[in-house]
This record gives sequence, structure tokens and C-alpha cells, in this order.
Amino acid sequence: MYVRVDAPRAGGVLTSGRAQAALAFLEACGGASEAAVRLVASDAAGCLKVLRTTGFARRCFLPGQEALYVPAGVTPPTPATYLGTVAMGWVAARAVEAGLAVTAGHIEMRSGEVYRICPWPASALPAGRLLLVVTGGPPPPAEYLCAAYADLRTRGLRKVLFFGSASPAGTRT
Repeated sequence: MYVRVDAPRAGGVLTSGRAQAALAFLEACGGASEAAVRLVASDAAGCLKVLRTTGFARRCFLPGQEALYVPAGVTPPTPATYLGTVAMGWVAARAVEAGLAVTAGHIEMRSGEVYRICPWPASALPAGRLLLVVTGGPPPPAEYLCAAYADLRTRGLRKVLFFGSASPAGTRT
């Protein structure tokens, strides 16, 4: 199995302010599905079409998963990292929906604490404050703030956050 990716296109001119905002979001989180982008841009389908035709974003497919849109300068995910990238896009979209700042794969909470978004399960975790996006597997360690990918698709960020090893009822971990 492999990830299919749109062929690169020659750079065009991006004149749409809405598409520029959608691109800024994709660049901040590294990629997201159309449904996740819809949380931050009401005309997500139109914005993503403009970004693809002008060469600013590429669409990726993995059988059985939702399509993923990545900025042109980002290396497309592999089959092993695809679901984690989609999940990280969802948590970033929910964070923006909640009025939180998302930059370079990090979320700044209202308290000023900055969390790096990482998928779980992971073979190794970087140091620092992490927000783990749980896509399956064993529960993450208790010291990490977590959100379940399955819940992010239907519920706001505040309702899905929990600390590892304390997975809320109804969450598939």
C-alpha cells in the first residue's frame, strides 16, 4: 500500500484571501483533511481547489482514509504516518475553532502554555509539553495531555481533552 499524491504543479498566483487563510492553516499544522479545514474556512472545498490548481497545496490519498491536503513544501506522509498527520490536522482545526493559536505544529493554550502536537502511538516522544492525538493502541502515559482522533471529528477540543491512562468513556484507545 502506498500514499497517492497529486503531481506538483508550477507555482501560480494566489489572490484569494480565503485561500490564503486556508494555506496559512495548512502550513501551521502540516496538513489536514477537507472536513478539518472546513472548521476554520467555511468554503474549504473552494479554497482547497484554488490551492491545488495554483500549486500551493497537494492532495494525498491512502485507501480507507480521508483525503489529506498538505502545503506544497511539505513532504507527503508515508502509509505509516498518514493517519497521525490527519489526526494532527483535526486537533489543530479544533484548536483554531476554540480560538487558540496554532503555529508550526504547536498549540498555545489560553494560559500561555505551548504544547507540541504529536500522534500516539509513537515509537519515541520529544521532550517538552505534548498534546498527544490518540489514533489507537495502548493508552498514553498519564503525564501527557491527550485527545482522541475519533472524538475530534465530532466534538470540540475542550470536550475531548484528557490526561493519558485516563481515557474517557466512549473513547476508542
